[in-house]
Amino acid sequence: MDLQVIVWVLYCFLMPTVLLTACLFRYNILSLVHFLYLLLLPWFLSPNKHTIRGHTGQFIRVVFCTSLLFVLAHICFQTVLYTYPPLNIAIGDNCSQWDTITRHIGLSRVPLDDPWSVLRLLCPDMGVCVVALITIVLCRRLVRNREMVAAANITSVSHVYVQYARL
Repeated sequence: MDLQVIVWVLYCFLMPTVLLTACLFRYNILSLVHFLYLLLLPWFLSPNKHTIRGHTGQFIRVVFCTSLLFVLAHICFQTVLYTYPPLNIAIGDNCSQWDTITRHIGLSRVPLDDPWSVLRLLCPDMGVCVVALITIVLCRRLVRNREMVAAANITSVSHVYVQYARL
């Protein structure tokens, strides 16, 4: 399959699906950011060798960076929560004010005994991060391949021109 088609499928089908999934599985400020990205997605053209260097490429990089930031925030929050007992006590149980605030932000306590809850809370951000990263890598490869083909065409045309000039 052509690389341009794979990039188009990733950007036009998989990216909106993952962003919508991230919005539906959780309802907090982090999912609001994913919802805003979902609303902005149709405003940007499908990535190709020209648009990837412009606004579309910047949009994909922003989606990747924010989802990576969300994943790192989850990892740091859970690490500090489980390794520093006074913070665990300060946040309190399900009905405390700090627990409610952190849940609305999107950093909720992950119950380690319930794997489905862990998947529901952590996988949407990781999915957006992975899809955006794959899209960035494939777009760079697409641009590099097109530049190599263009350079090869210029070289072959100039070689033919030199051969013709010698006659």
